[in-house]
Amino acid sequence: MGFPFTTLQNTLLSFFARGAPPLILAMAAVSDRRKGGLSSSIMHFTLPASFLIFFFGLLIYTGVFFIARRNLLQLNITPEMLTALGRGSSVELSALSPSELTSALTVFSAQTALTTFFVLSGILLMIFAAPPTKWLAGGSPYSGNWMPTIAAGVLIAAYGVILQTPDLRNFFDLVDLPISINVGIIAITALWFFSQLAVWRSNLFERFLDLEVEGEV
Repeated sequence: MGFPFTTLQNTLLSFFARGAPPLILAMAAVSDRRKGGLSSSIMHFTLPASFLIFFFGLLIYTGVFFIARRNLLQLNITPEMLTALGRGSSVELSALSPSELTSALTVFSAQTALTTFFVLSGILLMIFAAPPTKWLAGGSPYSGNWMPTIAAGVLIAAYGVILQTPDLRNFFDLVDLPISINVGIIAITALWFFSQLAVWRSNLFERFLDLEVEGEV
């Protein structure tokens, strides 16, 4: 099924999901206000988030991979895309047979879908880390700070520009996925969002691991 990311796709993730969010949270002076310090933060916030992002990411990657494998995707293949894919795969695509080219495009389609989900979920975690409203509190205590949420919107818009700009999209080894697939990714991201909030609010991982739940005697 191929490796989940190319080097340039990983560069996008490094900025949008791993680099910018911590910097923005630091600028917003967001700190961990949970009792128990680092270990409590890891068990309550980080571990459930890592597990659910992995689960939904695996669902998206395998789903898009098998959809593309069965030629159910209508990809808009351009010469620029083939050049970018050849660079990303270190293979001369013109030398590939039709079936091998289909396999390469299948992998890049799945990688694009997974990259998009990881970028979105990584950015949205900023909102959970500094909930601007009490309704979003669960992973972290209510902060009332809207800066991370606004920054999240800006980052998502910036990633959207990359997806909609052919030169940028090709540079980062991404393919132009059909609208139906993009809608599906957004829907699954929304499902992850509400599932993540529910898991945090229910202290599911703490109860499963028989750990002390904050606020309970």
